[in-house]
Amino acid sequence: MRLSRLPVGFLTFILWLVTIAVGLWEILIVRDMFVRLYARFGHDYGTGLAIRNWTVLPLSVVWLAFAIGTGEYHRLKAGQRASWLLFGRTIAAEAAVLILVLII
Repeated sequence: MRLSRLPVGFLTFILWLVTIAVGLWEILIVRDMFVRLYARFGHDYGTGLAIRNWTVLPLSVVWLAFAIGTGEYHRLKAGQRASWLLFGRTIAAEAAVLILVLII
């Protein structure tokens, strides 16, 4: 790795860590959103908790695939336009989920 690419690679790594951490945090708030949705329609609380617990598994699998996939993508394309576009799409999607949770 050349010395001039080191700051760009470091910035890419830090941004990737931030998006991964926000994605992990969103697992927690999305599972609670499912309980709020289930409770809003008047069903029992116990079933809502079971649904909340079962939503963690698919969300975690998606998060793990996202973390590995984007990590490898950014490792190969650090500093290129494609990497920055993926960061933009990732941040937009995570912001959309956060806004959706606030609305529901």
